[in-house]
Amino acid sequence: MAWPFARTRALMRAKRFYKQHNVHAAMEIYVELLTNNAADARALVGLGHCYVRLEKYVSAAKCLEKAKQVPSEDDEFSIFDHLYHYSLAEVYDKLGRSAECVAHYESGLRLEHVPSDRTVSYPHLFYRLAKHCKDVGAYEKAVTYFRKVQKPAVLGLSEADLLCELEEVLMKLGRIDEANECMRRAAKLPVQRAANQAHLAWFHFNERMNESDGERPGTELVKSTVEAIKAAIMKERDNYKFWYQLGYVLYRSELYEEAEDALMQALRHNRHDYATWNLLGDLYSAMGRDSHAFAAMQRATELGNTEDSSVARSFMVMAKMLEASGKRNEAYRMYERAGKSKNLDSSDVATAKAKVNRILHQSAVQLQTAFRGFQARKRLRSVSTRVFQRNYGSRVPLRNFNADNLQRAGIYKSSFFTRT
Repeated sequence: MAWPFARTRALMRAKRFYKQHNVHAAMEIYVELLTNNAADARALVGLGHCYVRLEKYVSAAKCLEKAKQVPSEDDEFSIFDHLYHYSLAEVYDKLGRSAECVAHYESGLRLEHVPSDRTVSYPHLFYRLAKHCKDVGAYEKAVTYFRKVQKPAVLGLSEADLLCELEEVLMKLGRIDEANECMRRAAKLPVQRAANQAHLAWFHFNERMNESDGERPGTELVKSTVEAIKAAIMKERDNYKFWYQLGYVLYRSELYEEAEDALMQALRHNRHDYATWNLLGDLYSAMGRDSHAFAAMQRATELGNTEDSSVARSFMVMAKMLEASGKRNEAYRMYERAGKSKNLDSSDVATAKAKVNRILHQSAVQLQTAFRGFQARKRLRSVSTRVFQRNYGSRVPLRNFNADNLQRAGIYKSSFFTRT
């Protein structure tokens, strides 16, 4: 093949075949060009586009990525245009590489000058961008792109489906009022996806429970919610969120054995979700299985964010269990962690702090009695005089004291109570 005019004519023929959907004919030309010059960036890009159309995404990624790495005498702006970025974004979309997908879709949008010359429609583009932004935790961007999606019907979605997806992102950002408004709007519209029907039923159930101030839900409400969630489970049996929602509804309905089965299914699909462990702890507590409840809540606190209100509440529940069983030192540590939470209800925080002071006070009284008694002194010497002095201090305990004064005076430290 003569060079370079023959190459130019070959590239034009390949492009014409591609536009006519004769992908294999185009590929033959690109392969021949690459046989003569393995570093032909235009041929690599063209071959990459062909692989995308044939849904061979791994091969497409290799060609498109290699094209960027080889030196080229051609105009880079004409090679790596918006179509190049859109093709590469589609490849990364199919391969589940969300960060790269977002980067190339956004690069394509910045370079695009002719709106009619696209490989994807705008609804698909913005929807994919929103989904991948959500996957990488770029929630503000996800909100922006979800709101740019017009005519969701071309995606096989209803407006209500789109509102449900937007609500999830708004909840991640803590914009609860906006999220709830999305769900109220969606409730007035037809929903196509079973997952979103379940999500709406779940939202309606929680609203009704909040309005009833925690009373046991009515039979009809439970029935409709359970049916919607089970319909979603039939579509996505491995989605742990649906099993968690089902478990929650059954737990609030006091159908404890069925709730336990649902939560076990949730954990089978995701053993690292702290909310499921937390709910399982509440369930076991309601069933009177305290040892199981404690173990489940302990697992929830290990997995969850200690600033989360549900995790802080678990510390409170575990502290009460420990205190009731006479394990005062362990209860002290749990109350102390609960009292430091910024998201726990103010009355619970006050209770936790009061419990901490009470346990410190009881321990100080016990120490004062032990310090004066012959047997206590003998026992303390047998443990370690230095350990006792380091934690308790060198002064004799005060006759009239309270926990706050003792802490400020430094007469004893909380670390002492972890060593008993």
